[in-house]
Amino acid sequence: MRKIMGFISKLEEYVAGVLMVAIVVVIFAQVVYRYVLSSPLSWSEELGRYLFVWISFLGASIAFKKGAHLGIDVFTSKLSEKYQNYLAVIVNVLGIIFLAMIVKESAGLLERVVKQVSPAMRISMKWPYLALPVCTSLMLLHLLENTVERVKKIFSSQGKQDRMIGGKGELPK
Repeated sequence: MRKIMGFISKLEEYVAGVLMVAIVVVIFAQVVYRYVLSSPLSWSEELGRYLFVWISFLGASIAFKKGAHLGIDVFTSKLSEKYQNYLAVIVNVLGIIFLAMIVKESAGLLERVVKQVSPAMRISMKWPYLALPVCTSLMLLHLLENTVERVKKIFSSQGKQDRMIGGKGELPK
């Protein structure tokens, strides 16, 4: 599972990088066409907007994987590692439920917009809207991976405690 998740993480970062290059090229071309050639491109702003949506959601998934989203840990930092893991598993399960609901609802939304076309590029609106279920599913995978790791830590620390019964040492912190 670790190899698959590693591949997915690398793929996410690669795609986000490619999309960043694409958005820079598209917006730069728009500036050149508008101000240098006095002939603005009709599709570039729309494409830039859709690329930005994909980059934002992919970035959110990458930040989710790396634990880079904002969090308040004033209370949890005062807990022992054991209880931090318990609390993390509870929070992760709630997050899994929430993300699963978003994936389900965004899939329904995708069905409603599949026949709509964008104004300038005339592409199906499923492509910009696809960012939500795809990237939320990636977040869900990262959260599942994190939950499995936390559960392993909980059980490995319980095993250490079982071996230490009788006061023959201290648990590492």
